[in-house]
Amino acid sequence: MSAVSAVTLAEIAPPAPDGVKSADRAMAILEVFRQQRRPLSARDLAEALAMPRSSTNVLLRSLIAGGYLRYSEPGALYYPTLRVFHLGSWLIEGLLDDPALDRALRDLAARTGETVCLWARIGLQLAAVAVIEGPQAISLHVRTGIAAPLFGSTVGLALLAALGDAERERLLTRQQQTGPAVDLDLTLREVEGTRQRGWCAGYDRWLPDAGAVAAALALPGAAEPLVIGVGGPTFRVRRNEARIADELTATLARRWGVG
Repeated sequence: MSAVSAVTLAEIAPPAPDGVKSADRAMAILEVFRQQRRPLSARDLAEALAMPRSSTNVLLRSLIAGGYLRYSEPGALYYPTLRVFHLGSWLIEGLLDDPALDRALRDLAARTGETVCLWARIGLQLAAVAVIEGPQAISLHVRTGIAAPLFGSTVGLALLAALGDAERERLLTRQQQTGPAVDLDLTLREVEGTRQRGWCAGYDRWLPDAGAVAAALALPGAAEPLVIGVGGPTFRVRRNEARIADELTATLARRWGVG
């Protein structure tokens, strides 16, 4: 495990009255996770913030009780939960305050007859930040905020194909370290195929009896590409895969000049 660089509280926030020092330290712990982007031990965090282990443990227990951190006994590691993401989800929603984007997603759902979701990466997962339910009686039901694995989902594959080689390798290494392990050769072949086509399709990969066609999208102001996924029952998406892919790539080209 690589060493954690020291981060002083003064670098994160100015000195605060005694009554809010605990809040400052709790935010500092989350800031270390943002910088390191990997699970960390109590020792890692105490060293990074130059805090006593006893004080660090008290803060970690408080963050776990609040639902902001999870503890993994194998390796005695801590990592943030999606609740941390939800605290700032309104910032991502700010990227979506474009009526044309909403119209494009709704139009895509109407044209394909399937559920359309916009996904953003959070660590080794993707969270659905916008959902347009399909118009058919039997449609894929996905709630806003639901998480899909980066490795093992169609939308995750679409994002991996859009990332740079160095970032994708970093995420692969992190996945192999934290598990479950992935088939590296198969993943790289799927990434390359997605790059060449500009989209990918998958069935029963993450949700049983569900299929999806997905492609990446770079929006101004977004730190990295987002993903548009069109999903529905496996039998229907498989039957209409080519048409759905055409509609998806046409939407990307028409609205954002992709492809």
